[in-house]
Amino acid sequence: AAEAERFTVPVSSSWQLTLKWMLAEGEAVEVGDSIARFDPAGTEDQLRQSEESLIAKEQERAREVSQSRLRRLELELAHKRAEIEYRKTKLDAAIPQDVLNGVDFRKRQLDMATAKVAFEKSQMELLEHDASAESRIAALDIDLAEERARYERLAEELDSLDLKATRPGLLVHEEHPWWGRKVIEGDRLRATFPVARVPDLDTLEVEAWAGETDAARVEVGRPVAMQLDAYPDRVLTGVVRSVASTGERRQSWGRAPYFRIRISLDALDAAIMKPGMSVRCEIAS
Repeated sequence: AAEAERFTVPVSSSWQLTLKWMLAEGEAVEVGDSIARFDPAGTEDQLRQSEESLIAKEQERAREVSQSRLRRLELELAHKRAEIEYRKTKLDAAIPQDVLNGVDFRKRQLDMATAKVAFEKSQMELLEHDASAESRIAALDIDLAEERARYERLAEELDSLDLKATRPGLLVHEEHPWWGRKVIEGDRLRATFPVARVPDLDTLEVEAWAGETDAARVEVGRPVAMQLDAYPDRVLTGVVRSVASTGERRQSWGRAPYFRIRISLDALDAAIMKPGMSVRCEIAS
């Protein structure tokens, strides 16, 4: 099929994933059907650890906020008491010296100065507490945000390990890029490796390969006669749509380069034509 929904190994925190299950090739799928699943064990463990860490950090923040509020209430009370004491000593110190004897007057002045220092200190302790508490809670918020982002990323990663179709069609397994065979259950695959595809059956075409000598003689627009190996008595027709300008090495075919040739079909027969069927092509000279 010229167009298809293609599935690859999802990018995860592991550099390789094990294909735990895959729907059989040729099976019909509907939108939302699972077509393959990768082993979630490693991601599940990380997600569980992240969840525990997230809960612990949330509890730590709640505890810090609670303790900070309690400490502030204590400081506010101490500050209020210091303010009252300062006001009281200020009133006492305001009595003229000629009304009091010298010793009593000096004592009241000293009491006022001492109360003022205590009042200003309580005010400074309250400001320092607010700044310190705000800094500690901000640091916890950063840690919490980072852990929450990690948890969400792992949750998305876990969900991505279950590949689901977004279009109806037939499932086709992809070729393993190393082993010259189709991907199978149990394979350990790297991120972005091809896994499977759901082709658009309305865009079926023939993909042919030719050696360098033969490819040089093929021209776009040439008519092509074709026979499906499964239906040798049925003759199909089409034309050459494109010829690759560079060759590719097909590992299972040897070291010589082969050139991809795309052939469009004059008519489609969905009843017998399926992706992956082998076709014999004869291109007119």
